[in-house]
Amino acid sequence: MPESKPKRRWYHITPDRLIIGLLAMEGFLFLSEWFQWFAFNERKGWTVLIAVAAVCLVAVVMLVWLVVSLLFRWRFQFSLRSLVVLVVAVSVPCCWLAVKMRDAQRQRRAVEAIRKAGGWAWVGYDYEFDRFGNFPPSQEQEPAPSWLRDLLGVDFFAEVEVLLLDDTDFGDAGLQQVVGGLTNLQCLSLSKTQVTDAGLEHLKGLTNLDTLALNDTQMTDEGLAHLKGSVRLQYLYLGNTHVTDKGIEGIRTALPNCEVLESPIVRSTWGSNAFP
Repeated sequence: MPESKPKRRWYHITPDRLIIGLLAMEGFLFLSEWFQWFAFNERKGWTVLIAVAAVCLVAVVMLVWLVVSLLFRWRFQFSLRSLVVLVVAVSVPCCWLAVKMRDAQRQRRAVEAIRKAGGWAWVGYDYEFDRFGNFPPSQEQEPAPSWLRDLLGVDFFAEVEVLLLDDTDFGDAGLQQVVGGLTNLQCLSLSKTQVTDAGLEHLKGLTNLDTLALNDTQMTDEGLAHLKGSVRLQYLYLGNTHVTDKGIEGIRTALPNCEVLESPIVRSTWGSNAFP
């Protein structure tokens, strides 16, 4: 009577199970960052690096496994299905990393353009504030070790949340160039700039914007029409503009949670996510 093959238990590790486990972990990491589980979103860039590190670790383990199997003439089971799953498991973090690096490069270029423009411009990264919006934070914190920041850049690990362009020569074209790479902006000040009504159309992609300052600009009621889709906007500063009472009433109707202010921005409002 021929001997039956020993039954494979759930705890027996095989290449197939190792690869499937890797794919499951990648899916968990991706969903955790997407839906902001377990505060994964607070450490920008780390999730994808963990996924890439897991792929490298599994690749090393399988390579060692193959070498040992050849030396001791063990059976190394690796089917076509395993190869397909492995390709998928490797492709997911690689594509994820490519997208993350592209976004980081766009943000880095935007920051460089702002700093080259001169004038009084200030860029604030998320790690420079604590969870209450205080600047500087009570405890010094860095988004990543210095060697990783030197390797990948700070823009890979942090996002720009605050941009002050007061008293600069920025106009509509310059604004369009920089906001495209700063999609996570929460606070933006355009006071005493050359931005016009048409320039506010470029802010439609800033879905997280909650504070906007337009003091001392040529803004009119026509420009405010571009802000009616900014549902997260909480503070709008319109001191010394050409906006009429009718325009202010229209923005208050469209954005009932937005407080329209005509006074300059003061430091006391910083605790409410406004500008210092």
